[in-house]
Amino acid sequence: MASNRRVVIRLQQFLPLQGLRLYSGSGPIAFYKRHSSMLTKTMSIAIGLILWHIVATVLIHDTSIIVSPLVVVHTAYEMLFVTGELYPHLFARSLIF
Repeated sequence: MASNRRVVIRLQQFLPLQGLRLYSGSGPIAFYKRHSSMLTKTMSIAIGLILWHIVATVLIHDTSIIVSPLVVVHTAYEMLFVTGELYPHLFARSLIF
């Protein structure tokens, strides 16, 4: 254990940043190791939305087949907050459940 500590201390002398530690638990690699599951899930959703947008805008130009997620969010925002058109439908749907 002590020999590993000496190696880390000696390697730290050659690092360009003064406060950088190899095994301290800080930095991007340690952050990824701590949060790898959350990052994988978030990236999966982000890549799925990006692919959905690319397919809707570049490959298929017909909006009756597929609509971009940005159009869906924009329309939902308008129907909820601008015109208020969606509230009666949400109220009716909530009575069922």
